[in-house]
Amino acid sequence: MAHVAVTSLLRTIELEFFQSQPRPLPQHQKQIITDCTDLIESLRESLRFVQSSLEELQGLDAKGREKLPRDLGAKLRDFALNAEDGIESELSHIYLAEPVPGELVPSSEEPQPPSPATLHQVLQRAVDEIDRIKEELTSIKDKIDQAEDWAAQSHAADEPPEEIMVGKRDELTATKDLLISGRTSNNRLEVVAVHGMGGIGKTVLAKSIYEDKSIKNHFDKCAWVVISQHYNKDEMLPRLLKSLVQDQEQPQYDSDNIEKQIYKHLERNRYLILLDDVWSIDAWNDVRSCFPDDCNGSRVLLTTRLKNVAQAAATTINCYQMRFFNPEESWDLFRMKNFLVEISNQVEFEMIGKKVVEKCYGLPLAVNVAAGLFSKLATLEEWKNVEKAIDSLEREPIAERCADILALSYNHLPHYLKSCFLYFGFFPKNYPLIAKKLVRLWIAEGFVKEGENERVVGEKHLHELIDRNLVLVGDRKSSYGTIRTCMVHDLLHDLSKREAQKENLLYVVGDREMASSRQRWITAQKESYSDPSLYACFKNCRSFLYFEEDKEAIELMKHGIFKPKLGSRKHISDLLQVSSNLKLLRVLEMSSFECLEELGSLSSWIADLVHLRHLSLTIGFPLTNFTISKARNLHTLQISAGYQGMKDPFPSFILDELPQLRYLKCWPSCELFPPTFVHENLHSVSSISPVQCLQQVFAKIPHLRKLSITGERSYFILYGENLAFLPQLESLSIDFQGFNASQTIHTPASSVDNIASLHGLKKLKLMCTEILWKDVNLLAKLHKLEVLKLIFQACVGREWKLVDEEEEYIFCSLKYLYIDYSSLVEWEATYVNFPVLERLLLSRCFNLKEIPSDFEGITTLQLIEIMGCLPSVEASAREIEEGQRDSGNDTIQVVVHKMPSNSVAETSDPNEEGPSREEEDS
Repeated sequence: MAHVAVTSLLRTIELEFFQSQPRPLPQHQKQIITDCTDLIESLRESLRFVQSSLEELQGLDAKGREKLPRDLGAKLRDFALNAEDGIESELSHIYLAEPVPGELVPSSEEPQPPSPATLHQVLQRAVDEIDRIKEELTSIKDKIDQAEDWAAQSHAADEPPEEIMVGKRDELTATKDLLISGRTSNNRLEVVAVHGMGGIGKTVLAKSIYEDKSIKNHFDKCAWVVISQHYNKDEMLPRLLKSLVQDQEQPQYDSDNIEKQIYKHLERNRYLILLDDVWSIDAWNDVRSCFPDDCNGSRVLLTTRLKNVAQAAATTINCYQMRFFNPEESWDLFRMKNFLVEISNQVEFEMIGKKVVEKCYGLPLAVNVAAGLFSKLATLEEWKNVEKAIDSLEREPIAERCADILALSYNHLPHYLKSCFLYFGFFPKNYPLIAKKLVRLWIAEGFVKEGENERVVGEKHLHELIDRNLVLVGDRKSSYGTIRTCMVHDLLHDLSKREAQKENLLYVVGDREMASSRQRWITAQKESYSDPSLYACFKNCRSFLYFEEDKEAIELMKHGIFKPKLGSRKHISDLLQVSSNLKLLRVLEMSSFECLEELGSLSSWIADLVHLRHLSLTIGFPLTNFTISKARNLHTLQISAGYQGMKDPFPSFILDELPQLRYLKCWPSCELFPPTFVHENLHSVSSISPVQCLQQVFAKIPHLRKLSITGERSYFILYGENLAFLPQLESLSIDFQGFNASQTIHTPASSVDNIASLHGLKKLKLMCTEILWKDVNLLAKLHKLEVLKLIFQACVGREWKLVDEEEEYIFCSLKYLYIDYSSLVEWEATYVNFPVLERLLLSRCFNLKEIPSDFEGITTLQLIEIMGCLPSVEASAREIEEGQRDSGNDTIQVVVHKMPSNSVAETSDPNEEGPSREEEDS
């Protein structure tokens, strides 16, 4: 895809040549780049022009796109890919030509100095070619007649489709009742909006309502109009008027006053207008003024694929998202097709049919397509053959027939979202993606524009795809309610994979597709076929990701639990055999491996990946000779030791060498050398030892938002006051790694006060810190604190009093409180101490007598969750629940879990299983 390639090239130019902390090079090599400055500037400006031109051409309708040269996209894509290959290859030669300081290079291996002319020639060719493309784009834009070619394509038929409503009877009844009764007592005009992905049944639901007798009898006038993806106001409004007067003499259209004509036809009538397939807020705004509000119970029903359109149009809370079919509804729809009604009652046919329907994953469109396919098959043998074909082709007959409808949503995406959507094809089907990690990968790939708050913009991209019903939310964090995991529907996964392969971006190891040196994204799974010769052809590969196929692990991931499961080492062995061909990698994701005997070769290979931006590994032995100093564009570094007892698994990371680093995660902990400059980009570090909590470290990374500290308490007592040099810190985790029940040393109040000085802190997790309960009250100074987790003897003592003679401690913003494995017996508090608390979780508080009864007055309380506590704790929770319900809070829940059978083992070593789920997806 042209836009993906152009965006990638532009990001590469900006990272390599426009960094505030440029790569240190010997003078003769620096001069090579300096001599190319004019060409680099020219190329960047031309790429920006092309990027903006592509965004302008995005607005063309079907007729306008027909006038574009057929080879324009391919020409742009090929130019950008070739230019990026050439530039990065030449830069690799330049960067790797420098011997490591202090290291003698054998004469047989002495690197050849780069030719000064080569990079200049590559850039000159790129500038010459893009200049020709710019001229062509300018000519194209000049020739396009805005008034004619940017008009809407021919409209869809305004007749409701001939489909029968199956399933979703509750939604049908609720929507009908809402249209007839409304939510307001004054009969004001109300707009009801229904949104959902393509093919989920929005139009069928609307049609069932529109043709319902009770609806027809209730409303004086009804009209149905399809807005469509490329709507045009001047063409759509006459169709709406025609629909209103279809039983009367056709009106004379006055194009200047058509809104008034529609308004007059509706005035003083109770009407229902159904606007089907609305794609933009502008389309809604253009028509809304046509609808009078005579306080007579008139309604507008709107369907759309886009959540933001639904929210903008709907009045009050009349905004509904369509759900997928359950298995019973899918089977009922499948059986509705002629001929299938009788034949599907036969056991053999039913077994096959239900298996096929299961592969449609609740999408009505897919079920309909499957039914159409099987309705043409008369014998059991034919059914069996088609079922086998569907299994072997991963439902391609179904997916292909749905593709045109689903592709509308993809084609309507702005360019910057298309590349993000295609990236889902990189991952296996039904694979729950950690949302924050996905955003980091998008940033590493260059999908987020330079100069913006990349993390925030990347998260907006994800939410926009969710709002467009192209991405599904998997699991949410229990503490914040923010998205933990996400995925795409199977048919949309097919679409993203197919489009990425069509653009020669993606190769899936083990697929039947031919491998090509042009493919940029390579993905492998544990069981997929691997061969060194296969990897040898991927000389232009930019991203390699390995995935675990363990179904149990994937199922756990859907709920945010990440099982340490190690993959086959055959893939990495094969990769290392041909690693000399893979010098342009920017993303290397192998966290499912535990690299053992291959470690030496792996370290040498990674050391020469000068363009690397994302690295994720699991190691089995210390990385004593591991260096990443040449990867100055590294954004994400995530390395986990195979087990916690490994001594000094990582080298010290020198931040001077990693000026672009945003996210550093090493488990169990790592050592940092502070940079000589103020590091502008680093915002997350997990984790460092308390020995590292030094002023000279923190003062150089002042933009840090998330920090995890793991190690000995004594050093935190010494250096904890230096947290004050992290004014932007929002999330802090402290783990003193185990406790001794017989020792009497506690974390002093002064250390708690150091934490309480972080006024921007929103999330705090303490583990094995052994703070006295009375000192926990000091944390009430954190007025922005929303999440507090006190895990495994984080606090000690028998009593927690939040009210004393001198002061009442108020956690004014706290929404989530988790207390685990505590010796707490008496808890004295009122609703005043936790005025906005939403979730209270108590785990293994074996001696706690009860939850404070005054919590009945916390009006925001939604959940009390209990595990391993006395029956009296559950009883107090039930009393609070009853009192809350009596006060009108029907949403509150009390959930009681049984202690797992291995709870004794768990309590003896809370760190045994490694990083927690909260840390893993942060």
